[in-house]
Amino acid sequence: MDRKLAMELYESGSTRYRRIYMLWNGCSGDSMEGFHIHHKDNDHSNNRPDNLEKLTVEQHAKKHEEYTEFIRMQPIAVKKAAHPDVRARVAAKITGEGNGSFGKTLRSRFSTEGAFEDFCIKHRRGENNSQYGNVGRISGDKNPMKKLTDEQKALWLEKLSNREFTEEHLSNIRSAAKRPERRAKISERMQGNTSNQKSKQIILSMTESEIEEHCIGKSQCYITKVSYWRNPELRPTRQKRSEMVHLTDVQKQKRLEDRILAMTDEQFQAKIAKIASKYYVIKLNAIRSGITA
Repeated sequence: MDRKLAMELYESGSTRYRRIYMLWNGCSGDSMEGFHIHHKDNDHSNNRPDNLEKLTVEQHAKKHEEYTEFIRMQPIAVKKAAHPDVRARVAAKITGEGNGSFGKTLRSRFSTEGAFEDFCIKHRRGENNSQYGNVGRISGDKNPMKKLTDEQKALWLEKLSNREFTEEHLSNIRSAAKRPERRAKISERMQGNTSNQKSKQIILSMTESEIEEHCIGKSQCYITKVSYWRNPELRPTRQKRSEMVHLTDVQKQKRLEDRILAMTDEQFQAKIAKIASKYYVIKLNAIRSGITA
């Protein structure tokens, strides 16, 4: 017997299942004359040695006759299973304590932690799901992050801060956000969300000093939104926003440099003090130093 060679043939994807059987069982060509090789699971692509067995012509025909009869009876079995009496009888057996999984968690079905983790990774359950804890663009009382504990939030914020996005990944996110069906889905989920209106009322009731304290550590996007709430006349018109969309990166950079140049030192320091992103602060300082140099 040369079982090592048989396994090498099997692992290489060889279709010579007769040769694999002979090597595994140490059979000669003469002893195999007049015999067939049968796949036990009736899957001809599974040539694993323990899935092969030697049968006579009559035995092999009988095996396939039984399998063919099983396949032929499937529509009849399905029709019987759809009968109300059969469905009620089955339901009575698997309901409550009659169900073998009654009172058992998903984790308890696996003998080891490794097997459970492999299952989770395969089916993307819980923390292995790339969308687990993903807030997307849903805010306020529609934010799924509100359902997480403080420990879970801290864990996911740490994971997000350490995640490296490739340009391809970012491109996929941008294209997904532009799809009409995705935008419609987000819009539907946001229906009835009053958190934005509540936040606006709170902001409008604050004094200027309270606003400055409230905006410490907030993102530039949020600070801009707050300024538009308090001073609606500052909000760009639809036409101006449309023009901004069609500006090139060079034009946007030039507009930013012009704004920084027009600021006094006090205005510039006040601006960067409100910016939460350290990378944006570094960028503005670089522009400022380059202009004033």
